[in-house]
Amino acid sequence: MKRNRALHLSIYTVCGALALASACSSGTGDPNGGAGAGSASSSGSGGSSSSSSSAGGSGGSGGSSPPSVCDDNVRVLTVDDAFVDDFETEMAFPGWYSFADTDAANFSKIAREGEGAVTTTMAAHVSGTGIKAPTDGGFGAGFGFGLKDANGACAGISAFDGISFWAKGTAGADNALRVQAVHPATQAKADGGDCETNCYNHPGKNITLTSEWKQYTIKWNELAGSVQVKDVILGLSWITPGPDFDIWIDEVTLFAGTAPTGPIGK
Repeated sequence: MKRNRALHLSIYTVCGALALASACSSGTGDPNGGAGAGSASSSGSGGSSSSSSSAGGSGGSGGSSPPSVCDDNVRVLTVDDAFVDDFETEMAFPGWYSFADTDAANFSKIAREGEGAVTTTMAAHVSGTGIKAPTDGGFGAGFGFGLKDANGACAGISAFDGISFWAKGTAGADNALRVQAVHPATQAKADGGDCETNCYNHPGKNITLTSEWKQYTIKWNELAGSVQVKDVILGLSWITPGPDFDIWIDEVTLFAGTAPTGPIGK
């Protein structure tokens, strides 16, 4: 799949800006909806700006809705914008962030390492031990990327059916990892969304990791939650309750129809 470098620059520039870093994460509060303080890591360099469409709304289940940060503030992605990251170069990768409810000494932030899935040379790796799980009053740990562009526009994802990625590793006792769409209706206002109470309960789906690389293909309509993922999102994230995890991810792409099964950067 052909990569779209202009999209890379707009996506990852916003995550590199200090003022917008929290909007790219699952929030300074608990990403799973409880109390706590998250910690996001991100970096980036300058890039191109994206134009916003006149489309708006939070992409919910329809009907009237209160004003949203995405009203008249959406960059509609096209099929040429499907590529997210194959981790083969440094240009795209800095926009990723990771967070954990634990001491930094027990947490390795997401980083590029070899070897990758489907014969590629690099992938992303994040790990930690002793993470404070939701059952103990924490929120676990996770990683993700923001889809707001350099102008702060939300991502219009109606051209796509979902997201595909390859992953492997361990996550807690049952290897469960939750894939979430960061939705404006569930993202706190302080972190760039619309939510005022009971925030960070993003629509998501649980997957089970294995010790070998495996492709996971998730459609928007498979993400369960209080809101429907349909037209607009702010980003995507992966969450584990811990207490220990060691996760690899590679070949991340949006897809329409059938997801690619080989390297997405070719």
